[in-house]
Amino acid sequence: MLRVWLASGALLVSVPVEELSDVKSLKRNLQLLCKVPRFRQRLLHQGVALDDKERLELPTDVHLVMLPFASATEEQRDELVNAVEQNRLPQIEEILQRPQDPSLTDTLGRTPLGMASDG
Repeated sequence: MLRVWLASGALLVSVPVEELSDVKSLKRNLQLLCKVPRFRQRLLHQGVALDDKERLELPTDVHLVMLPFASATEEQRDELVNAVEQNRLPQIEEILQRPQDPSLTDTLGRTPLGMASDG
């Protein structure tokens, strides 16, 4: 079993490792449970942040840290909207990992979701 602990020291959930392929899949499961997007989650094992692509193979304990959105400059907000408009998925992932609020508007008043739905 993989146990996920909150920063408070409380056990959030125990999950069979077999049900998960990697850290990203665990974060997606936790998103449903704690209502925090995976981009705002950091999972730590022995004080070290785990990469989303890292495989979960052994029963272990991890700690979940839920981050607030980082402040974003106009340039950063424009960057996200433009990345969505041009469908640059790796750049979008990188920006959201800051974690930048995807509901912020750019200098033209456009949102990333609005651009995605216009696509």
